[in-house]
Amino acid sequence: MKKTNKLYFQKTNIITCLFTCIIFISSSVTAAISEDDCSTRKIQIMKPEYPYTTFQGYSIVSYSINNDGSVSNIKVAESKCAVSRGDDGLINFKSCPFFKKVSVDAAKYLKFLPPKDSNDNACSIKNHTHRYTYRFYEGFLDDKNQFLLRDEANLILDQDFKSDEERKEFVNKVLNNQL
Repeated sequence: MKKTNKLYFQKTNIITCLFTCIIFISSSVTAAISEDDCSTRKIQIMKPEYPYTTFQGYSIVSYSINNDGSVSNIKVAESKCAVSRGDDGLINFKSCPFFKKVSVDAAKYLKFLPPKDSNDNACSIKNHTHRYTYRFYEGFLDDKNQFLLRDEANLILDQDFKSDEERKEFVNKVLNNQL
């Protein structure tokens, strides 16, 4: 059963990775983006390719939203790799370059409704940000900002859970450093 869990997990990650490399997600985002008297909504986001690295982490890009809803001035504000888990259960990060290029490439495809001010005039928004998260172990985590380190994921995969609830409880113990 344990080998079956690992194979299923590996196949799921491969399929997820393939889809995230080519999928565009277009949807209305309910949260409005505003700056001063100018607001808009995100209508398209592209999931970036996973870079060729064994690290997990995140990248934050900043950009301007032009009056037609396109983006410009895309720059990486921060790029961090998950390196360990502290005694408090929080992930420790260090600066790393691995997520910069793929994040900028994906951010080029961000689309917004044309920004408008309260008088319905066209406007633009400067220095808005978006966080791209890169993780291997998606299936175990509910929060997109959480990370499992490789040894933690292997510990979970080695278990033979009787229920989904038992698995979730065990994952929470791992995330909170309670094992």
